[in-house]
Amino acid sequence: MELSIDDVEALGEALFDFSTVEDLINWLNTLIPL
Repeated sequence: MELSIDDVEALGEALFDFSTVEDLINWLNTLIPL
């Protein structure tokens, strides 16, 4: 999986909102179309 520059910037901002690893996993799953 590769993140675009925009995705990396969004991740940097979203990290402040995550309280668990599951939050991170859920956020990453929104980037990957199933």
